[in-house]
Amino acid sequence: MRQPFLRSLSAIVFMLVASIHVMAQENSEYVLVNTTVLELEDTVGPGNAVYLSPDGSQLLHYKYPAFCFYALPSAEQTLCVELPDDIGPPANSVVWSPDSRYVAFMSGDVVRMFRDSDIAVIDSQEGTLTNLTEEGATNIRFGDQDDDEPAPIVDMSPQWLDDTTLVFVRIDMSGDEEEHPAALYSVSVTGGEAELLQAIPQSQKTFDVYMLNWLTGTNTYAVNLYNPDDDLYGVLFAEDGGFPVSIIAGTDFGSRAYSLGSIDISPDARYVMSYDMRGLSMMTDETQTPAGSPVQITGTDDFITRPIDSRYGVWDAGFSPDGTAIAYTVRHRDIQAEDGLYITSTIGEDGTLVLPGRPVGPSLLGMQPITWASNDTLLIVDLDGYSLILVELGRE
Repeated sequence: MRQPFLRSLSAIVFMLVASIHVMAQENSEYVLVNTTVLELEDTVGPGNAVYLSPDGSQLLHYKYPAFCFYALPSAEQTLCVELPDDIGPPANSVVWSPDSRYVAFMSGDVVRMFRDSDIAVIDSQEGTLTNLTEEGATNIRFGDQDDDEPAPIVDMSPQWLDDTTLVFVRIDMSGDEEEHPAALYSVSVTGGEAELLQAIPQSQKTFDVYMLNWLTGTNTYAVNLYNPDDDLYGVLFAEDGGFPVSIIAGTDFGSRAYSLGSIDISPDARYVMSYDMRGLSMMTDETQTPAGSPVQITGTDDFITRPIDSRYGVWDAGFSPDGTAIAYTVRHRDIQAEDGLYITSTIGEDGTLVLPGRPVGPSLLGMQPITWASNDTLLIVDLDGYSLILVELGRE
């Protein structure tokens, strides 16, 4: 009579353990070491964004029409690069190279302005700006048009294969086909022809894939899927060059999968973090709960999407460089005493409050994860006065 009971008990224990995902151990307790309020030449606020370099030595402040670079922790401006009139990058497209030298971005905002976009790069040491994939088109053309302007080749969502090679989503709208599937291409920061890197089998429509995250130094990536014609939405994940599989899926516009605005793979490829843009745009009773959290984590082994915190909704988050922890922000409508920057090494368990206040990620748009630099520093913006704060962490 004891064996069925023991088997049932074992199954319950297994399910309980499986529901709590522990990040790669060396399980470490992070503590706050220091905070520094950074004073830049220009203000940080809605409509502009700040980006911490991967090594924590620089920050980039993007306030159209200029990219300005600052040394850290002094916040001394090192150079500014003014953008030409025909370049207006969306803030969520800006990405540092792994060696903290280059910044890549989309040259135009395809989604809101219907302008062709290329992949451009700025050298933070030389101050040079280079359009790597310029092909001469300006406007997005839907259907036949009797004009002399070439059909655009739209390049989107740059990521880094290595220190000097970019990968991006390309949608070639030339030719007579009605639909133009997306594919992944690569190009060097020194220029040259872009090369086909990966086809995306699930891409069948024009602009059904437009968002990419690539795990630098690997052949592992994630892309979004947005196909209203067939009611298919979500995230496709491919590990080590394998076939991309659906790890987040929805079939209607009311699903979380429909409104995803950012995806980020953990350093160990065990998780994909995703931002729900509809949730980020409102502060409701639902978004205050773990289940309604705008930022959640999906396991790449079991495809289960989980809240990061067991008590509150999470509004910004970022993986530690070694993949052992997540930093995240809580902004509660009714219990502001609990607001602040938290850290956890176990997804779904209560994190530790390391900095109280009203912090948000430095993009201010909920469109990019928090960058946790290799020197254990983070950048956040305190909504009380839009103070830019450099957060230095240590381990107990």
